[in-house]
Amino acid sequence: DLGEAQGKIVKQLEYYFSDSNLLKDKFLKAQIDQDSDGWVTIKVLTTFNRLKALSTDTAAIAQAVKTVGSELLQVSDDDSKIRRNPEKVQPSQVVVNARSIYAKGFPLEGTTIETVQQYFAGKGAKVLAVTLRKNQGKGEGSGAFKGSVFVELSSAEEAASVAGAQHEVNGAPLAVELKDAYFERKKGERASKKRPASEANKEDGATADGAKPEGLVPGCVLHVSGLANGTAREDLKDAFGSFEVAWVDFQRGDTEGYLRFKEASAQAAVDKFTADGGKIKDVAPTLRVVSGAEEEEYWKQLQEGRDKAKASRRGGRGGARGGRGGRGGRGGRGGRGGARGGKRKGDDDKQSAKRSKTDDE
Repeated sequence: DLGEAQGKIVKQLEYYFSDSNLLKDKFLKAQIDQDSDGWVTIKVLTTFNRLKALSTDTAAIAQAVKTVGSELLQVSDDDSKIRRNPEKVQPSQVVVNARSIYAKGFPLEGTTIETVQQYFAGKGAKVLAVTLRKNQGKGEGSGAFKGSVFVELSSAEEAASVAGAQHEVNGAPLAVELKDAYFERKKGERASKKRPASEANKEDGATADGAKPEGLVPGCVLHVSGLANGTAREDLKDAFGSFEVAWVDFQRGDTEGYLRFKEASAQAAVDKFTADGGKIKDVAPTLRVVSGAEEEEYWKQLQEGRDKAKASRRGGRGGARGGRGGRGGRGGRGGRGGARGGKRKGDDDKQSAKRSKTDDE
């Protein structure tokens, strides 16, 4: 009936403008950014396949939103545009992941976004978005549903509750875990496959004797991605100016990078940035506190860089006792050009020091 059809239209539109979809839908995000007030024409939205399958009548779509009502959506006065409610500040990827779950065990045939929504709604959960996971590649079975889904719920507490419960579909068990836990598990599995058998029982990121990287302080490193073209290191540092930033690992032209704080304040920085609706060069980036094996690898590389820089400084500009060029003066025994006309050893040391410089600002 009409009411059911309108409900489906609104639900689809709410998905398009949802937190999880806007973090990955570059086309829609670009359309929103083109308008100073965030409006997107309904005509553009009707080119999206799932909405197109429901209706292409722009007037009927506008009327559906106004009739059904939505806390997330607003319709323009002339019924030609729709936007996300400006009061609904878009959170970071960290926040969205924290309230999302991974579930595996749905039937390969007949599973739809609607059936997944109905299943978890039946468990008392408020479902914000569902992503059906599909096989990648170009071979046989490419694009087919692989039996697992990501589901965004209303809060991290709700996600934890759902993940902690027992589930089954059509009498078969359904495995459910937090999305972050799924990512950590898969990361560990991939790392185990890459390591030699002799290393299989060592912790990821540990040194040969099992020790953690020197100087590691958990919770200091923040990964930032989805940055606008033209972003500079100073922009990143200024965006988190209320916290002491020790180092910004980023080059102009990149779209992602790392910030290291002097204290374990990465999560606090994310929380404040998100609460303030933070943007960098008018773009809301994706923030992720680095942890686990990735964090250990970061500190390991940092320490290696520091060690190389110290070694270069101890060696002086030209190496051993002879000053800038070794025993023979500026170029070793053979003079300025070194033995037999080679380039000065000090040049290699200076270049190594430049490449290895990782000291705090």
